[in-house]
Amino acid sequence: MSRAVALDHEFNKEKFQNLLNLAKGSRSQKDFARDANLSLAYVCKHLNGTLDVPPVPKTLFKIAHAAQNDITYEDLLDAAGYDTDKAVYNTPSTSLDEKENLDNKYASIILNALRNLRYNPTIDTSNRSPISNLTVYFSDGPINKWSFIFHPEQFMIQNFNLQDRLLLYYGRLATLHDQSVSKFSFVTDSKDTFNEILKLEPYRLNVIISAILVDTKNFNIQKEVYLKSHNSFTEETQNTFKLCH
Repeated sequence: MSRAVALDHEFNKEKFQNLLNLAKGSRSQKDFARDANLSLAYVCKHLNGTLDVPPVPKTLFKIAHAAQNDITYEDLLDAAGYDTDKAVYNTPSTSLDEKENLDNKYASIILNALRNLRYNPTIDTSNRSPISNLTVYFSDGPINKWSFIFHPEQFMIQNFNLQDRLLLYYGRLATLHDQSVSKFSFVTDSKDTFNEILKLEPYRLNVIISAILVDTKNFNIQKEVYLKSHNSFTEETQNTFKLCH
């Protein structure tokens, strides 16, 4: 089988093994493999240094998304034999500056809409979550935290589609201890992405999850739709924490 991406330099197996063990942290091998959405056998072989062929970038991204101890995607790329300066992200039309500007637009739209809620949110800009772009907290409501993930279709790894990315998010959410009091929303200005998100519903997660479609030209929210999940919140509670009906 041919490799999806050719190596740029030698695979440093020992360095990669050390990074992977750091990325695993205090978790069991089974839990680490589950969080990374990879097979236990495959992860164990790399943790033990018995494989001579490194993972492809798509797999490294999964590992980085589940990593502890501040192990980054770039760390793993370098040890695996890939040039970190090369374009490994699929960004044909969005530069880093443009992405930051788009993030700011999304945040402005969301924060403006939050003013209309019954409960007053508190924003902690110093606490950057690895799985969200914006998080607000509520001290007086049935939900105490609401996190927003912006344009999940952007900055994809080559051959790493939106459905794969959503599965990674759901895997990370499944490991959280405060699912029952949290809400997560995917935010996009793409109707195609919005509809794709609605196709993959997290039936087993005990968390409120929604998809939000925004209009960056008119700075408003066009619609918000809840995804089916295994949460115990009433319809009234969900509607109370909804930005657009």
